[in-house]
Amino acid sequence: VPTLTVAQNIFLTREYRIGTGLIDDREAERRAADLFALLDVVVDPKAIVGDLGAGQKQLTEIAKAISQDAKVLVLDEPSTALAVSDVERLFVFLQKLKAKGVAIIYVSHRMDEIARIADRATILRDGRHVITAPLSELPIDTMIEHIVGRRSKGLSDVERGVAVKGDVLLELDNVSGQHKPENVSLTLHRGEVLGLAGLLGS
Repeated sequence: VPTLTVAQNIFLTREYRIGTGLIDDREAERRAADLFALLDVVVDPKAIVGDLGAGQKQLTEIAKAISQDAKVLVLDEPSTALAVSDVERLFVFLQKLKAKGVAIIYVSHRMDEIARIADRATILRDGRHVITAPLSELPIDTMIEHIVGRRSKGLSDVERGVAVKGDVLLELDNVSGQHKPENVSLTLHRGEVLGLAGLLGS
């Protein structure tokens, strides 16, 4: 809920209360801080969720999930909005949960993550079950083969063409907005792919 704080979102419908029955936000903030300490990440429990970047919103959802002392934890693409350092901390924490007997379903299209943290993998293609096997029996090239339905040749069967830059279709010269961007200049040619990159949340 974007208008509530991080702590209020984590304990939504499970609010801590004082003796009079009123909601105890201070206790929720303290418990939320403890959860983020367990994850070894920095998120302000008092911050309004609508003001957070994508990564901190994701961490808030993860904290909410683990706050319920779940026996089964389902994480669907949890790393997509996280910085590399936060992903590493998440993996360490998942290993701790696993050691405590929590069953974890980790959904991801990132093969390197699956190879690092999973014991077994299930591969789906077009919504249908293809295979479930221990990771030791599923090297990455085999996983890719099951995902696409055929053995990948990489780029060995692709004929290399000659790239030709065409006319200029778009040109920006020191373009700035009210907040961002600032002084952006670029030129885009016909027949060209131009990538724009920035830091997480930018």
